[in-house]
Amino acid sequence: MARILEPGEVVTSCGFGALLLPMMRPMKGKVYVTTMRIAVVLDEGRTWNAQWSDITDIRVKKGLLASTANIQTSGGEQWGVDSTKGIVGDIERAWPHAR
Repeated sequence: MARILEPGEVVTSCGFGALLLPMMRPMKGKVYVTTMRIAVVLDEGRTWNAQWSDITDIRVKKGLLASTANIQTSGGEQWGVDSTKGIVGDIERAWPHAR
């Protein structure tokens, strides 16, 4: 993640989770919530991210052990992050303020 951080960008929260793409199996990785984006660095090395300004909607589902944030971007992409309630809660709290 340190390779893609922009000047002034700060990681506010991170933890293990999975990237959820339509019609695909969950891909394990590490979820980062920063001051500029949500990013998932997959175990295989690829990075999937969206700038806060590109996100048009976030829908959160919190369960007893895990939670999911479903994300929609202005380009029409839909994907999700499955992680702990803490990480998903940080996404939910950060989005309205970062836009």
